[in-house]
Order: sequence, then structure tokens, then C-alpha cells
Amino acid sequence: MIRGERGLLLALVVVALLVLGGGYLMVTRATVREALRLRARLAGVSEDWLEALGETETKLGAFGLVNNSGTDAVRGGSWGPTQISARTARAWGYDGPMEALTTDMDLAARLTAEMVAAGFAELTATATLRAEPDAPYRPVRYGPPATFHDLIAVWNTGRPWAQLPEGHRTRVEYEPRASAALAAIETRDAGEAVS
Repeated sequence: MIRGERGLLLALVVVALLVLGGGYLMVTRATVREALRLRARLAGVSEDWLEALGETETKLGAFGLVNNSGTDAVRGGSWGPTQISARTARAWGYDGPMEALTTDMDLAARLTAEMVAAGFAELTATATLRAEPDAPYRPVRYGPPATFHDLIAVWNTGRPWAQLPEGHRTRVEYEPRASAALAAIETRDAGEAVS
């Protein structure tokens, strides 16, 4: 293949990805980070905590902004940089298209910050939803998280950290990733403060 054909082929692939991918390439890690930090500040939530949540869930969008597999599929998929399930978003009162959480980072960050500030969760069991997809919502508000562990536990399971049994998947798998993300963010912030 000559250089001109290779360049044309690359350009066509990029255009196809933009058109068929719904513009996902336009969402950058920096855009996600800035939106999460702004909305955290406005909601009175730790900016580092919210950024760490986005880092843990999707690497701030680098790992994709939609998950329609496993238990997430039972809940209508998980959307955006913090993977808000459709069921949780609807229980919160969001009635727009879930796809908007993959392109409008301010919207995704605002919903995340508001839910985190309220300690909001939707508790309908996955087994119930498999048998009865339109089961009534079971929303709960725990209030603002006192610790980062409470934030990640409520976000990932719908229950505060203290209610998770030892050996729970969130304690064993999710928490180490979330804590590592938070530590990296705090180290970066400390370095920026010195500069």
C-alpha cells in the first residue's frame, strides 16, 4: 500500500469510529476529570473521592462508557464515567436518555455528585429483577459518606462499608483498586501543591 492510500484508510477509519461510535472519541480523560471535580466541589463532596470513583469505574472513560453485561445488564446497563445503572438513575429521578451520560460529562458528573452527596442507592436485588424486570424501586439515602470506603461501598453495592461482610467482593477486589486510584490522585495533588 502506498503512503497516500494508508493515510486515506486511516482517515476513513477515524471518521467511521466517530460516526458509528456516537462521538465517544471526543470524551477525554481530562474532560471527565474536570467535570467530576467541578461537580464534586459544587455538591460539597471530596473532589479526589469523585475523581477516584471515575478512575476506578472506567479509568475516567478510557475503558468505555457503557456496560451492558452481567448484573449491570439486569439493571438496564451502566452508563458514563462512573457507571450509573439505568435503574439507579431512574430511581433518582433522571428521565433522559441514558446515552447522554456517555457524551455529556457535566450531566454524568452532576448526577454522580448529587447521588454521592445523598448517599443514594437503589436496593432491588438482582435476583428479583431477573424474575420481575419492572419491580418497584427500593431507593435509600444514607446521607453524605463519612469515609471513602462508605462512598465506594454504597456506590458499588448499595450498602455502607460496615454492612459488607469480610471477603465481600467489594472489600477484596473493588476497594484495593479504588484506594490505589485515590492514593495516586492525592500524590498528584500533593505534587501540584508543591510546584
